[in-house]
Amino acid sequence: MLFSNLVLLGVAALSYYCFVLLVSTRLKVEHSFGEMGNVLYGKWMRNLINFSLVISQIGFSSAYIVFVSENLQAFILAVSKCRTHIDIKYMIFMQMIIFSLFLLPEHQPYPKVGSGRRYFHRAWTRLPLLLRHLHNCCPAWRCGYQELQQPGLDVVY
Repeated sequence: MLFSNLVLLGVAALSYYCFVLLVSTRLKVEHSFGEMGNVLYGKWMRNLINFSLVISQIGFSSAYIVFVSENLQAFILAVSKCRTHIDIKYMIFMQMIIFSLFLLPEHQPYPKVGSGRRYFHRAWTRLPLLLRHLHNCCPAWRCGYQELQQPGLDVVY
């Protein structure tokens, strides 16, 4: 037990030291980590660094989505007094629909306000685009589409 705690402490200290080195280097050099790898070791290091950044972001995002899905499922079970159970895969799918609103092409300029409002504005104005796409592709989504359209919402189809 003592050995595993010491190894864990050593790895944590090494990780902290590497993080401090990365941040101090980044403050002195005005390039991205991939560009630093390109200058120091060539194109293969830039590609390796960018690949590792993408893989780590995919891991973080996946863990976040599963965490939120499990908490939403627990919340729904608690609110419905264990009468409504929604499987995790459907909770993940619901999040993917919401997140996909942020990935649609832009048709409107952002409001000149804080970033939280900007992202909400982007998702809210793209909701009719997603509903239009679902309306055209999936017959099950056709009912109720007209009620969800807001008057005065300037969205280009």
